[in-house]
Amino acid sequence: MPVGKNRDPVRSTFPIPEGKLRLRKLATAAWSPYTWAPFAATVTAVPFIDASPLVIGSIFLMVAAGVTGFWRLKRKKLSSALLGDLIEESNQVQDRELVLQARNLLRRGYPDYASTLGSFLERKQQIEKAIHGEGKLTREKREIENLVDAVTFGVCDQLVRLANFDDRLTKPKPDAIPISEIQREKINEARREIGKRVHVAFDIIESTWENLADILDPIGILEKEDASHPELDRAIAKLREERAVAQRIRERMETDWGDRFGPAPNISDEEFGEEAGIVSDEC
Repeated sequence: MPVGKNRDPVRSTFPIPEGKLRLRKLATAAWSPYTWAPFAATVTAVPFIDASPLVIGSIFLMVAAGVTGFWRLKRKKLSSALLGDLIEESNQVQDRELVLQARNLLRRGYPDYASTLGSFLERKQQIEKAIHGEGKLTREKREIENLVDAVTFGVCDQLVRLANFDDRLTKPKPDAIPISEIQREKINEARREIGKRVHVAFDIIESTWENLADILDPIGILEKEDASHPELDRAIAKLREERAVAQRIRERMETDWGDRFGPAPNISDEEFGEEAGIVSDEC
């Protein structure tokens, strides 16, 4: 079954059929007291209203308009809540199916296969809980859940197939046609391939669980928080440029004029006065 096509709702949660969600919304609105309570109150009050049928009809129209407006305001929130309910129901159906398959494997005498399927189911539940624990349902979350569903049920199919192979090898029926050595070798080869595939699938599920945060949000909080600071960047660049210019000027002066622009000599006040021709008061 192609991932995400939802041809078997037991094996794939998404996409949720639009018709199913629409029917759930209609049923929720119809049975809600926010819908029928205003009409019930109006019907109860009609015998006590001294008005023409036209006025009474107008009152019912206003009540209907008010109820419709209420559900329009609640439409987005209601859709989100009902979508969450449908997802949870789908996951519960999937989990029951996987538990049933694990019990069948255990009943047939294959506790290792049942335990392996249980490990996949546990990781599936953890990933789904993390996906729907917080934040809105993004395309990436739907895709991850579909892929996890596909891997888990694919492994379930392979484990059941492995048990069938083992039955043929170790538990042949009395009236079954004996298998040849060539058939036995082919079955063992198929068993080895299935075992490798299940191990690879488990590694993928484990890696998905361990790296789920990076898969769903590769750049983390930087997606929502801008880490840039243009003014600080410009100031740093300007200071770096000024420092480079000063360094170039200094190197050019030292090259062209030698030590003339080096550090000033340490001359005392008396030596400075003599060199300048300044005579002290004592003279």
